[in-house]
Amino acid sequence: MNTAQTRFFAWLLSFSLAALTGFGQTNVVPATNAWTDGFEFYTNGTPLLNGVFSTNDWVTVETNGWYSSSDQIVVQDAVSYRGNKSALIPFDSTLQNKITGEARSNVWLQFYVTAQLYDGEFYPDVDTNQASFFFVNSNGYFVVPDGMGAYEPNWVILSNTAVGDPAEPVVGDGEFLRVDVFHDYTNRTWSLFANTEQLADGLRFLNTNQNALQEFSWYNGCSTTYLDNVKVEYHQPSEIAPNLMVSSTAVVQKVHRGRAAENNSFGVWTENTFFLLQYTTTVVSGSGWLTVSPGTGETIGDTNVVTNIFAFTYSLMPGVHTSRVLVAGTQNGFSLVKSVDVKMQVMEIKKSITNLVVQGLVGHDADPMFFNVWNGGAGEMNYNISANVPWMRVFDKNGQTNAVSFGPDQVNEHKIVFESALLEAGQTYEGINTIRSPDGGGAQSLMNVSLTVLQKPELGRTPAVLTNVLTIGSSGTNYFEVFKNSGGGGITYAMISDQKWLTVIPGIGSSMSEHDPIQVRIGSSLGVGNHRGTIRITAVDSVYGEAALGSPQEVDVMVTVESPAGIEFSPPVLTQRALQGNDASNMTFEVWNGGGGTLLYSISDNASWLVIENPTGNAGSLHKRVNVRFSTATMPAGGPFPATITIDATDTSGNVLNSRSLPVELFVTPIASLVCDARGITNEVLMGQSTAAKSFRIGNGNGDLTSTLAYNVNVQYFAGQSSVDKLMNAGFAG
Repeated sequence: MNTAQTRFFAWLLSFSLAALTGFGQTNVVPATNAWTDGFEFYTNGTPLLNGVFSTNDWVTVETNGWYSSSDQIVVQDAVSYRGNKSALIPFDSTLQNKITGEARSNVWLQFYVTAQLYDGEFYPDVDTNQASFFFVNSNGYFVVPDGMGAYEPNWVILSNTAVGDPAEPVVGDGEFLRVDVFHDYTNRTWSLFANTEQLADGLRFLNTNQNALQEFSWYNGCSTTYLDNVKVEYHQPSEIAPNLMVSSTAVVQKVHRGRAAENNSFGVWTENTFFLLQYTTTVVSGSGWLTVSPGTGETIGDTNVVTNIFAFTYSLMPGVHTSRVLVAGTQNGFSLVKSVDVKMQVMEIKKSITNLVVQGLVGHDADPMFFNVWNGGAGEMNYNISANVPWMRVFDKNGQTNAVSFGPDQVNEHKIVFESALLEAGQTYEGINTIRSPDGGGAQSLMNVSLTVLQKPELGRTPAVLTNVLTIGSSGTNYFEVFKNSGGGGITYAMISDQKWLTVIPGIGSSMSEHDPIQVRIGSSLGVGNHRGTIRITAVDSVYGEAALGSPQEVDVMVTVESPAGIEFSPPVLTQRALQGNDASNMTFEVWNGGGGTLLYSISDNASWLVIENPTGNAGSLHKRVNVRFSTATMPAGGPFPATITIDATDTSGNVLNSRSLPVELFVTPIASLVCDARGITNEVLMGQSTAAKSFRIGNGNGDLTSTLAYNVNVQYFAGQSSVDKLMNAGFAG
């Protein structure tokens, strides 16, 4: 290397295939870990000149094989990155080491160095037998050859990282910089990292015949620099190990019950690597409703591969369903695994009312109604509510038609406002409130609303006339009913009478549809006769105070005041005659209530020869006939025979009203006897002449002028000398 040409360099590193002149020691890189030297086991001031003895961080070897161009390259303890010591490389000096061992395809070199910036005007001369070479220019950017051109290396200034982002310039202020260099001896390419950030990837070897690492060296062409923690290994350092990346480790998706969720996806790529990664995607839980495609893939670096998630959610119940997708691959001995948790939030629109029946009064808006909406499943469910008719609107508590529910614990109350004042009475109007959610494939739920516009309430009363019969000096009670006959809402009513003797209790009231009994009280001051009073009823609707239909109405109260109830009879005396040996003829008398109301009567007598055929009954003002039968056939002649018929009266409750007596007289007439003084009456008469009259007497020998005798007179006579009697019958009474 031409010192004159390179003394302006800051520092540079070269990897060479040729053996170093004078090298008597080579270092072996262990197969499973690393060859490393942190310069901690050297004595302070030891020159790294001829491969002196050292014990490195991992294993004990006879020498670490450091050779240098100057005995001024020494171990010192004033400046270090890690630990207490590092190697000092002064201006225009080279420190080298030789590596031997397995011919591995992948070799990593890592070290920490205080960078110095190269301020030369020209690119340095390069030994083209090297695999790689780099330095830092005056702007702080790494400069590398990307293979050989026709006459010189293809120089590249690494102002951007390997993924195209702006590179962070090296300041050159004496701070330690970590540098990692990777050699791929299979593809004859190399990569460069600064502070674990990849600056270049796939740079071509200067000498494409290189097939294994044999030496590396540092040249300092500027002020003093320090080197620490040098490491050579066959495995990618863990600090810049490949990272398997996914765009999201938690996929949250929403869907409504019974709907298919939209397909989702996530990206897969690697960081800190330039190797191809082949990976698999597997659903490890929730496979009943989740699949991924493709099941395998490959990525290198920042290549983003999309893996689709297909969810079959038709049968999932409301709530949270979880699944996990595992993305797994292996690269350079590193097992790379990422999991993507998939959470499916199954929503369901729930509402407190499905069918709403509303009534409103004509001329007025129906009262607002309230109902609740919530997400019966999981997740954030956005929704809005709309009505399909102009007479109905829906709002939430803030007056909005849009709302959100995060689950069963968040129930939103909504208000339905009706604008029905102008709608026609007696009609029923139908409408629908639609609850729509745009989330998770969309869903809607319907609320049917039936609005009936009612006529104003109508006052009703029954009966219209009350009839009362009272006994003088008594009071009376009667009832009628007040009610809402038809229409909507209720009524409030009040009553007043036009008579002092007539009162109503209660005087005021209200009715939705029930019949309210109203008591009518009639005073006791009324005299005998007919009386009339009127109760006037007025009513308004209970909500707005407007006059009810059919208001006012009246109830007429008709009162008849009668004398006290008492039994009366006629005639005042019963007189009967009987012919001795015969039953007297039946007789009748009449009974009635001489006062008001109805009474009960019972009739008895004190004679064995009397029989009352209908001895009990009730009587009002109409006369009732009572039959009296006589049993006198065995009674002797004579009379009068006295008897008494007693009539007892009670009211319908059994209270005694009065008792009356009806006298009875019976006469028994003896049987008549025939008396006659005609005995042997004879007479002679000449033929052709009339005879003189003869007489005799006939009478009732009983001497009782009340008896009557009926008789016949039979006459026998003889004419001439005839021996045959000729009978002449003659009948007469006397």
